[in-house]
Parts: sequence; C-alpha cells; structure tokens
Amino acid sequence: DESYECIVLVECGYDNANSRRTLKTGATSLAGVVGGACYRVHDVKCQDDPIKFIELATVCVDASFQGLGLGAKVMQFLEKRAIEAHGAYRILAYADNLAFPFFRRQGFSRTVTTPFAAWKPHIVDYSLGAVIAE
Repeated sequence: DESYECIVLVECGYDNANSRRTLKTGATSLAGVVGGACYRVHDVKCQDDPIKFIELATVCVDASFQGLGLGAKVMQFLEKRAIEAHGAYRILAYADNLAFPFFRRQGFSRTVTTPFAAWKPHIVDYSLGAVIAE
C-alpha cells in the first residue's frame, strides 16, 4: 500500500511554570498545527531480497516555531514509528540544497546505501538537490 501517513505536531497550550509552549505529536484536528511530516512506507523486492524503507515526502515547521528543535523532534518520532510500526530501518528523502543542512543534522547523508533499483521507482530525483538517506 502506497498511501501517505502523516505526523502532526500541535501546540497544546502554554506552561506558565516553565514559561514555554507545550507541544505534542499527533492530533485529531488541524487546530494548532505547528509542523509535521508526510511519508509512505515501501516494501519492495530487489534481486529477490525484501527491502522496506520510508520515503519522507515532506517535513515542515511553522516559521514562528523554527529554531526550537521541533523539526528534529518530528524526525525522531518518524524514526521510532518507522521501526516500531513498520519494521523499516531506512529513511530516504529528496533534499534540495537549502534543506540538506537540516537533514545532515538529523544524520542523513548523500551516500544512499539502499539499492538504486529499490528506491528509484518511488522517489523522484531532481537536478537541484539529491536523494539522501539516514
């Protein structure tokens, strides 16, 4: 199944004791959404070997919440969900040159070890960026 799943980061309120906003992952509505990610799981065979990986389509954080480590939290949640819910230990994404520094901080590299034949039919590779992997 190639349907997309989403992770949604929502603002829950304000913690007066610690002078900070409180956030949680997951939501039942879009009210208060400050970021998230969309991805899909691919379970393919490559030279008769099963390969399962996550294609990260997008990750975003509202501009007023950037710089607080929320993008990293979304990525950590995605990594955990990929393994626990899907048994996928590989995450691939397309990153343009502006996005790559964020992904590099999350442990991604332009060296993709997942076989080309496994990911190429599923991930578009444009000329102004690169496919990256964690």
